[in-house]
Amino acid sequence: MSRPGSSRGLSGDPELPEADRPVPTRRRGDQPLGEQARCGLRGERGRPAPSPDHLTPTYVAKVREVRALGQDVALLRAVAGLLPRGQAELNPAANAIQSIVAVRRHGSWRNTLFQNTPAQFHGWRELAEQLTAELCELL
Repeated sequence: MSRPGSSRGLSGDPELPEADRPVPTRRRGDQPLGEQARCGLRGERGRPAPSPDHLTPTYVAKVREVRALGQDVALLRAVAGLLPRGQAELNPAANAIQSIVAVRRHGSWRNTLFQNTPAQFHGWRELAEQLTAELCELL
């Protein structure tokens, strides 16, 4: 039951904090224009299940920086790569630069924003090679 003056939000749960409510998916006809998720809620409706032949690669990640943006807000910057199953070398095309903004609520840290950018370094091949070498040191 909702309290007077409160909104039920997209989840239908008036007790769910605003930051944990899913973001609506904009649609044009029957085609989604994009999906967003907050705090682990996933927009996986309509996606086919992974092939049973698909082997999840090994993830390699390095935290480069954690910076306090306030008493209860922090920015984490990291880099990540993928080692395909059965391979001895990282796949440089899968390298990524990641940022997470975390907020402390009720004594625990929660991810409020995750940005994953492919580390393509267009025109700067030496930077891509340096990142791959940095991640290979973690293997």
